[in-house]
Amino acid sequence: MSERLLQAREMVVVDGTPALDLTIRHGDFVALIGPIGAPLGRLLRTLVGLKAPSSGEVRVFERPAEEWDWRLLRRSIGFATPAAPLLSTMSGLRNLMLPPLYHRLGSESEVLEHAKRLLAEIEVEGDPNNLPAYASELYRRHLILARALMLNPVILAVDEPLRGLGCFAAETMRRYLLGPVRQRVRAMLVAVDDPLLARHADQIVFVTERKVLRFDGWPALLACDDNELCDYLDLHRSACRSLEVLP
Repeated sequence: MSERLLQAREMVVVDGTPALDLTIRHGDFVALIGPIGAPLGRLLRTLVGLKAPSSGEVRVFERPAEEWDWRLLRRSIGFATPAAPLLSTMSGLRNLMLPPLYHRLGSESEVLEHAKRLLAEIEVEGDPNNLPAYASELYRRHLILARALMLNPVILAVDEPLRGLGCFAAETMRRYLLGPVRQRVRAMLVAVDDPLLARHADQIVFVTERKVLRFDGWPALLACDDNELCDYLDLHRSACRSLEVLP
């Protein structure tokens, strides 16, 4: 049996919602999806120890999340969100270098080489030596993800990486998440209102204000006849007819 990296046991995020049981193992990609207004971000933050659950337990590497020193937990579980600002007075490159230098994970030259390797995996055009104000929104979001990877986290949690992006930019971000980002971590959790990304997940958690449903992959989700889930999928099918099967 593969190693359990993270577990939610009877975890309730918001009082009145059902409890979630979830086990994340080496290699897992977990997608949290749901309609507008669903507490996806709060669920994600609770799973990775940034927020305490209303009830139940979260265990990280077989240990309760609350027992971890926050510095060690943040090095083990990376968290990225477009809402997290890059420091405006530092170049994109220096923004990437700051976390490992703060945690003293290597010399300046070692951290610089690590940053350059991560930047080489970004296919979006941009200059990492510029200040963030001069970067495109898509390149800025790639930098935020690369910054989260600078600490070599075991697990990476990403909150709403596609929100507000157009079709081309969203597809570029999907490729980056499913390719270079996923290859650099042992498990990845993404909160996203995007079935096109979620259909690649090993586990999917569908969330509404009153409901939490877990599925072992896209085919299991499609087989469910829950009315709210069906309505959610129908809404997205009207915009994209490729949701039924994987490419």
